[in-house]
Amino acid sequence: MELDELKLAWRSMEQRLDSAGKLGLQLYRESRTDRVRSTLRRLMAGQSLQVAIWIAVTTVVAPFWIEHRAVPHLLVFGLALHAYAVVTVVSSVLQICIMASMDYSSPVLALQRRLIQLRTLRIWSTLLLGLPWWLLWTVGFVVGVKHWLGIDLYATAPAFVWSNLGFGVLALMASVWLARRIARRAKETGEPARFADDLAGHSLRRAIGQLGELARFERD
Repeated sequence: MELDELKLAWRSMEQRLDSAGKLGLQLYRESRTDRVRSTLRRLMAGQSLQVAIWIAVTTVVAPFWIEHRAVPHLLVFGLALHAYAVVTVVSSVLQICIMASMDYSSPVLALQRRLIQLRTLRIWSTLLLGLPWWLLWTVGFVVGVKHWLGIDLYATAPAFVWSNLGFGVLALMASVWLARRIARRAKETGEPARFADDLAGHSLRRAIGQLGELARFERD
């Protein structure tokens, strides 16, 4: 009887330890996923604001190029800014969709894959939407001055417009060269993540790192 009672006590202790371990893992998982959720909420808020801003831009730019469709340079400038606004909205909406579709009850590996997908999208979006601003600031300035002041800078000061566009082309080429050089050097040193994190955002890097800690905890 004493041996049977000892076995029962030992089995009961094992069950309690197992339950405590599962509870500890669950609490740890919830703490990490809550941090990830909080990070993504902030990113979603930023992307939602960006969507609102660029939709507002399209409400100004679309009527602009339609109204000035008979003037080639104003038509081209208006269409370029409109196209950029649409692409920016699409990029932000795609990022919001990825973040909104996160199922935090999924396995950690699935969550990591979604965040890596988001990270890749943000890297390419930053490059493809950031670099054109070397040219687009001039385009936007010309459109804005014509829209609000009624002054066609391209007609009244063509040297100003062309010089800024020319500088923008050179700066764009230099930026592409520099980005490729940094990426190549980072790859050679085995530390490409830092450059990518600068493009994707360090908050997203922290979120991926928190899931990595959770994955290691679950394996251990």
